[in-house]
Amino acid sequence: MVRRIFFGLCALGTVLLTGAIFGGYLLRMLFVVLALAFLVRAVYVAVRRGRRRPLWSGWIFVIALVVAAMNLFGAYHGAQERSARAAVAEGLVRDRREVTPQIRCVATYLVEWERQPVDERTWPTKADDRAFGTEVCRRAAAQHALYRDGYVSSRVAKRLENEVAWELAP
Repeated sequence: MVRRIFFGLCALGTVLLTGAIFGGYLLRMLFVVLALAFLVRAVYVAVRRGRRRPLWSGWIFVIALVVAAMNLFGAYHGAQERSARAAVAEGLVRDRREVTPQIRCVATYLVEWERQPVDERTWPTKADDRAFGTEVCRRAAAQHALYRDGYVSSRVAKRLENEVAWELAP
């Protein structure tokens, strides 16, 4: 009975960590995590074939939970690495150790400005976009809405972007 509850909690944790309850791409991530867990379990059963072990087991959910947690932490680390690289590449800092959440945020705005087609850019120059991003990120930090990786939640970012755009518009 305790094992079933444990396996059920691991299955629930896997679904929550992969975000599968939101559907779409995240639902596919759940299937990838479960398939990988099944493969790990199949290898374990094949290696330990001397003892009779069932392939279908609740341990698949435990393995899937570990894989989902590793995926989540890897994605967070990847976001931090991308924003730190962007901050150095944009000349906001000289060394990665100098990067702060606010600098990561500004670097993200500058990278997005470069990705936009020229005719769709809100600000005509990179300097204007840098001033805009700096002010948005400063306000986000003041309102405690800026995460350590430089991310601002979309709802707060949209509100701050509208406020700053209104003030900076000629």
